[in-house]
Amino acid sequence: MRSDDDWRGLPKYAKHEKLTQKQLAKKLNVDQTTISAYEKGRGLPNSDMLIKLSKELHISADYLIGLSDFPGIPEIGTPNYIPIYRSVLDGIGQGEPLGYEVIPISAVSKDRSFIGIQIQDDSMFPLYLPGDIILVEKSARIRKGMYGLFTIELDGHRENVLRQYFSTPSEIILRATKIDIEPLIFTHAECKRHCVSLVGPVFQLIRRTELPY
Repeated sequence: MRSDDDWRGLPKYAKHEKLTQKQLAKKLNVDQTTISAYEKGRGLPNSDMLIKLSKELHISADYLIGLSDFPGIPEIGTPNYIPIYRSVLDGIGQGEPLGYEVIPISAVSKDRSFIGIQIQDDSMFPLYLPGDIILVEKSARIRKGMYGLFTIELDGHRENVLRQYFSTPSEIILRATKIDIEPLIFTHAECKRHCVSLVGPVFQLIRRTELPY
């Protein structure tokens, strides 16, 4: 059951769509004071109004009422809505998306594509935390010192690792930021044996969890 405590309010989404309170009120056929109350979290829309708000603001109704941590809703022809997964293999998300995130449309072009993953471990603490979302630009290239998402076969299982990338003429080095985790070091031959592949460098970090300190 929904309650006022679950309602997230509207402020940044109305601004994202470049709508004033007055304009949004007119689109929804309500008083401007009603929109003001929604923005301040003082009022809870009914189901019909929630659907209308979701459509006008291009934001998930489940997110608005606290049932989802992902605000985006996919639409045909909007490549800036990026799917988020728990696992990505060969650049393809595994299973159904957990949700969607929105990036500026200016970041998207025919030469650039993105995918998102929810971090499951603390190997990159304190820069990246469990529950964080990273948006990754799919690419075959990464520069030294950049953070990237890789797929590696370890103990017979393929898995994702987020690491800082370094290389020498004979090796690649994938470093965790958590001090008690040893770096992953592969020769070029070992890269083939362990099926080491780059999904892409990190484009954006999205954090909705509180820092543990």
